[in-house]
Amino acid sequence: MLAKCPRCGHVFYVAEPPRQKGSGAGYKIESLGRLHLEILRILAEASGCGEQLTRKAISYRLHLKGYKTPATSVAARLSELLALGYVQMSKRRVREGDKWVTRPVWTITPQGLQKLVELRHKIGGLDRYIK
Repeated sequence: MLAKCPRCGHVFYVAEPPRQKGSGAGYKIESLGRLHLEILRILAEASGCGEQLTRKAISYRLHLKGYKTPATSVAARLSELLALGYVQMSKRRVREGDKWVTRPVWTITPQGLQKLVELRHKIGGLDRYIK
């Protein structure tokens, strides 16, 4: 990144600080696709029950709804939604088999719920998830 000294006007190169891990995708998406909306809907359903979902649980629920997407695709969509502020990620200890591990868990934010309300015509049946 180029910077300019306000006093002498000298232009020099400054290394950009690395993005903080967990801040979401380094780019902004123009519009939400079907997978984005379905992930928001799944998180809205879970938030109604007070649940926080892991990426694996979100992938499983997408699979039950007929979406055959790889885990990396779901992780990328969650990262994009995180960058937009529609979802929130926190760490939680979850049980996997016979041991406890720390995993990121995902919840929908009020901005994400608002976006679902705005896009209600694209996906029906949202009224029971919106408070």
